[in-house]
Amino acid sequence: MNSPPPLKIGDIIVDPPFILAPMAGYTKSPFRSICRRSGCGLVFTEMVTAEGVLRRASRTMHYLETLPEERPIAAHIYGNNPDSLAEAARGSLNRWGASR
Repeated sequence: MNSPPPLKIGDIIVDPPFILAPMAGYTKSPFRSICRRSGCGLVFTEMVTAEGVLRRASRTMHYLETLPEERPIAAHIYGNNPDSLAEAARGSLNRWGASR
């Protein structure tokens, strides 16, 4: 059986091309690590609010804590202000040492 080709998102290669959806209350670090070891190519953090990221609320920032073996990883940031969403996304990238 042929394996599916890798998925490319910008300069990120997701291989294998299987993605764990963000699920509040479930996608904590231990679960993400298990999914990565079990063949998931990309995992998400728990859902966080853009405003919580911008205020650096401790609970919100806790949801963005990751381990190196979880990469590649994405953050699910939600809100209703496009500028806040963009700034929160930039802050998340900086937190992880990402280039984009």
